[in-house]
Amino acid sequence: MLFTPQWMKYATLLCLFSLYLHAWIGVRDIVMDYIKHAGLRLALYSVFVAALVVYAAWSVRILWGI
Repeated sequence: MLFTPQWMKYATLLCLFSLYLHAWIGVRDIVMDYIKHAGLRLALYSVFVAALVVYAAWSVRILWGI
């Protein structure tokens, strides 16, 4: 019943995307500070971005039941 109205789904999705953006900024800062090798840094960025994209798609699937 809580997620029946569309506005609630959009508000939840906005909150989750904000969380994912916050996570990306935190991970990016940590990787920039502690990983000096450029190739390893790029690989870690790729893994984290892929994971965040999967989480975002999964969130949409859960909210809208696609």
